[in-house]
Order: sequence, then C-alpha cells, then structure tokens
Amino acid sequence: MPLSPVHVMIARMIGSCALLWAWSAPRAVWVGFSVFCVLAICFFVLTARGESQEMTDRPRARLQALDKATARTAAFTMDVGQTVQMGSIFIRVTACRAAPELAEPESAAFVQVWEEEPPEFRPSWVFSGWMFASSPAVSAMDHAVYDVWVVSCLPAGAEDKEGDEQGKGVPS
Repeated sequence: MPLSPVHVMIARMIGSCALLWAWSAPRAVWVGFSVFCVLAICFFVLTARGESQEMTDRPRARLQALDKATARTAAFTMDVGQTVQMGSIFIRVTACRAAPELAEPESAAFVQVWEEEPPEFRPSWVFSGWMFASSPAVSAMDHAVYDVWVVSCLPAGAEDKEGDEQGKGVPS
C-alpha cells in the first residue's frame, strides 16, 4: 500500500535526524529517540491503512460465468437485487462494494446462486456468500457444470466497458 508524499517526507526527515543523533548523541538520547521513531512509524502506518479501508456500496455488479459443459463464458452486468438465469442456475447479487480508486483495487459482492432441477423444479442452494474480485478462489462457487465469479462493482450510470447490456450475454 503506497504511503502519501507527506508520510514519506516525514519518514525521511526522521531517518536523517536519527543518523545525525546516532553519531553525536549519548547512548540514552539515542535510545529515547529510537523509541520515538518506532512510535512515529507505527502511527503513520496505522493512519495510512485506516484511510484506504473504507468500501462504498455500488448499484451494479460485473460478473463472469463459465459453462463447463460447452466451455462457453459469459460476461454480464446486473443491478443489485436483479436475478439472472443461466441454464438451470439462478444468480442474484444482493450487495456490491468497491474500495476507492486510489487504494488497492478491490470489489466484493454478496452473491446468491440456486438451482432448479427437473422433474420437481425445487430450488436448492448452490452458493450464498461474499465473492472477491481480487481473489476468486477465496470463496468459490462449487458446482459441477457452472462457475460464477465477480469481476468488479460499478457506480451508477457507469458504461460497461465490454459493451454487454444488463442481462444480455448470459446463455440460458
């Protein structure tokens, strides 16, 4: 995680002061200054990490799906709360959150997937949980035929880069 220029400048000033004092100051002063430096570095690291941890809700989610039987992939964008059908499974995104653009890029979506198989067409849960765009294997959906994963969370009014419209491009 990159530090702000102010944090870098202060760290350099503290480092140069530490070198000067290490050569000319008595041992007790040097030990006290070292403790101060450690505390200052901890403060800067904690404040830098605290700024980038906030994630904001986004109204649209970009997902990708793979049909393992036909080896076809589909990329689609859907609104939060919308349900999309792909073959025998249904996909719903109930929340989508993204980190600020200046921080590490991360998107997370709460995805629910269920399946209705013939002849009874009774729904059975396949997956329900958070999926992370940066590491899809952390909470992967386990299904024999389909794979679904989150690509990103989009703000309201954002144009889809791949050109797919809502719900289009999903094989049924």
